[in-house]
Amino acid sequence: MPKIQIAVFAAAIIISGCSGAPVGWGGTYEVIRKSENSISIKYDNYTESFEDIYFVALDHCAQYGKEAVPSEKVSDDALGAIRIHYFKCE
Repeated sequence: MPKIQIAVFAAAIIISGCSGAPVGWGGTYEVIRKSENSISIKYDNYTESFEDIYFVALDHCAQYGKEAVPSEKVSDDALGAIRIHYFKCE
């Protein structure tokens, strides 16, 4: 029985460690670049939606009294799992 408990404990530690992982390895999104005029957000398309990262962009631009406007420029990896969205603060 103790072996099962150890295995469960180890699995819990490994899974909880993924919360701070890079995008694509358990992490959900990462702000790549930000300024008063824009913000670029890299995110895992399987765990986050566009709406989720749009709220991050809205909060960022609101600090400067501006509105986040999605750019048509979007980058995807080969499988479409990792995506980068660019927003202008206008």
